[in-house]
Amino acid sequence: MYLAENLKYLRQKKGETQKDISRLLSVAGYGYSEMTVSRYENGECEPELQKVIILAEHFNVTTDELLTVDMKNVKPLYLLNLRFLRKKYNMTQQDISDLLGFRDKSSCCLIEKGITLLTLEQSIKLSDYFGVTLDQLVKQDLSKEVNA
Repeated sequence: MYLAENLKYLRQKKGETQKDISRLLSVAGYGYSEMTVSRYENGECEPELQKVIILAEHFNVTTDELLTVDMKNVKPLYLLNLRFLRKKYNMTQQDISDLLGFRDKSSCCLIEKGITLLTLEQSIKLSDYFGVTLDQLVKQDLSKEVNA
């Protein structure tokens, strides 16, 4: 279970404080203190199901993700798709770097590791080159496409 780690990670990522989360849960009809949120984040106790649902909705994730996925280590789908497409078309990181106008393959490597983000312009170039839509590049797992 990753609830404690995910709650802290998502709260910090969103720039919220434990007090903000305690207010969220209080508005939802529960009286909460920052100490309760701290105890959730430290794994000292776990919220009831209804509270988990409220937290998942607040952070725009599923309850499954909140509870069972290490969200700190989840890479955006487009990174996995870039690597998949590069390998499918027998391209090197240097080939992708050349396509995107980078000096060397290290830029592509940084993108595939999630250290450097793609710009919208770069994403459009990649989707055009590989013949996929931006939605497919960002939202679909292209490695699971059905080969006709």
